[in-house]
Amino acid sequence: MSPHEATVQQFHQAMLALYWRVERAIGCWASYFLDGVRICGGLAYAKMLLSRRHTDSGFQRMIGEDRPDLSPEALVLDPRFSCLFTDAELAEAKRRLAPKQ
Repeated sequence: MSPHEATVQQFHQAMLALYWRVERAIGCWASYFLDGVRICGGLAYAKMLLSRRHTDSGFQRMIGEDRPDLSPEALVLDPRFSCLFTDAELAEAKRRLAPKQ
């Protein structure tokens, strides 16, 4: 397995773990998220989420609960995984997580 493939696999596992972290932290069972990760793979699903014009209700709930650290966007910006994303994807993740004025 190449280093890139290993990082992709680690990101996938982190996305799966994120589902359980969210459930424990705020009691949100986002089965659509889990299904998306399982069907598309963590990397492809994260890229798809970043390409959407609007964030979903799960993201809004995490922000409302003051838990942006539980978002896929936070994983995207994690230094271990940021190499998997384009500059535009990283910028979008930062924009979404920036405090609203």
